[in-house]
Amino acid sequence: MPWFADDTPDAFEQLADSDLRDALIAAITALPEREAQVIQLYYVEEMNLEEIGAVFDIGAARVCQIKASAHAKLKRALARKV
Repeated sequence: MPWFADDTPDAFEQLADSDLRDALIAAITALPEREAQVIQLYYVEEMNLEEIGAVFDIGAARVCQIKASAHAKLKRALARKV
């Protein structure tokens, strides 16, 4: 991109991002509590699977399964919104 080009998002992009963010927040809120907590710990607190497992007193493999289930539900929820 040339140095003089404006790379800030236009109003439509900002609106789309806002709508997607709102849809994602709603989808995460609709998750079962444990799945929402795993997503929170993994992405917001940046904990790894072993650390999350220690919080819930479960193995990393089980955390991975919970995270995968949450991802599938989020993907389906967002697909309906888009």
